Amino acid sequence: MKCEDCKNWDNSTQNSNAQPDTTGLCRAQPPVADERDGRARWPFTEDTDWCSWFIAKPEGTSHE
Repeated sequence: MKCEDCKNWDNSTQNSNAQPDTTGLCRAQPPVADERDGRARWPFTEDTDWCSWFIAKPEGTSHE
């Protein structure tokens, strides 16, 4: 049950800050204010991270 296998994890090419196959955005919860500038953002996570909001991706889908 890792982020890379979660339906809520976004590692798409549209996410310009993501490193391919290693980092992404967790979209399980609404964005939260970044303490540096106050802008709302989804948290970055590593593909091997995990949490209690895990929802498995449907069979046959990749993490890209």
